Formats: sequence, structure tokens, C-alpha cells
Amino acid sequence: YAGFANRTLWPLFHYFVGRVNIDGNTWRTYDRVNERFAQAVAGESPQDAVVWIHDYQLLRTPHHLRQLSPARRIALFLHIPFPAADVFRVLPWSRSLLRGMLAADLIGFHVPSYVEHFLTCAERLLGCEVDRSAGLHPIGVDVAHVEALARKGKSPRRRESDRTAEILGVDRLDYTKGIQERLLAIERFFERFPAYRGHVVFTQIAAPTRERVEEYTQLKREIDETVGR
Repeated sequence: YAGFANRTLWPLFHYFVGRVNIDGNTWRTYDRVNERFAQAVAGESPQDAVVWIHDYQLLRTPHHLRQLSPARRIALFLHIPFPAADVFRVLPWSRSLLRGMLAADLIGFHVPSYVEHFLTCAERLLGCEVDRSAGLHPIGVDVAHVEALARKGKSPRRRESDRTAEILGVDRLDYTKGIQERLLAIERFFERFPAYRGHVVFTQIAAPTRERVEEYTQLKREIDETVGR
């Protein structure tokens, strides 16, 4: 989890190529752990079970499960982006990951571009014939419901002399969220438009995550220093 999954796949799939850690040891560990998941599933479920595997930590599990149980029905859903072929092929084990995913009967992605990138990778890196009529399965919040709740809410009354704009950010403390860049943008805003000082309040809630991964420790340090300055 703290190795190949979050130091290699997470940055690669989010296009942070400069942060990608290429390490054969973490790759072998990742593959072994995926194999153990497959063994556990094969031992705990009947042959006719539908197995639903989730996300980038388990992309090799369909392959290992198929080896153990050829007739089993397997689905895989990826909850993060799938990168373009020219980015994905940076990874030395890109073909092994693709074969791992293609062992599933059904693979789900959020948006059309992720589907297209995956199909292009299968075509270019493995020489597969692909059917570009593949579907997608977006999941997310019920936008209409949330907007309706927002319209029902009452805004607090304020005096005209007490007009303050409030900006709120709520994110995991992750470099893909752009928190550091957001802070620097607020700083630039106050430098260029000093009249807004005291009239705009920015609050950022950043929930710590993956604290065993060095890149996240460094990110927290940078954000703490920026906030302090």
C-alpha cells in the first residue's frame, strides 16, 4: 500500500510522472499481495460466485484469480483515472498490469476518456483488437439532491458593514488536490489586491492521509511552512 500502490501507481495514474517511484522490489511485493488476495477469495467463495475487485491496489488480482478459478465471473472497477498510453507506458510493468486487468470479465471506469485510454493501451501495448463501443459507469454524488438542499438552507443575516467573503476548501492532504498551489494563489491574490485584506477569509481543512509515505510527509511539511509564512 505504501510502496508500489501509492508511490508508483497513484502518481502515475494522476500524471505526476516526476513523483513516480520505479522499484522492482515494490513491484514484486505488489504482485505477491495481489496473489494472496486471489488465493483468499478462491478459498472463501464458491466457483459460481461473482467477484467484484476494486481499485488500483488490486489490478493484478483478476489475473491470479483466473489462474486459480478459470470459470469464475470477475469484475473490476477502477476508482481513479486511467492515464494516456504515453504516460502509462513509462511503467516497466505496464503490460503485466494490463494483463492483470484484462483477466476480468467486466472492467468499469468513471468517464469516457479513461475508457479510451485503457483501450488504447490494450491496443498499442498488447496488440489487442478492441471494441470502442465499451461502456462506462460513472458514480458520484446526487448533484440535484445536493443543490436542492443548498437552496433550502438559510444564509445568516449580516450587516452591510460586515461583509466578508468566505472561501472553504475540504480535501485529503494529497498533492493531487492542489492545496499548496491554492495557498500560493491566495497569497498572490492578497499581494495584487491588498484592498481585500480583512474582507476575504480562506479556510482549508486538510485531512492527513498516507502518513507512512515519504512524499506525503514532505507535502505536509511544505504546507505547514506556507501556512506559517
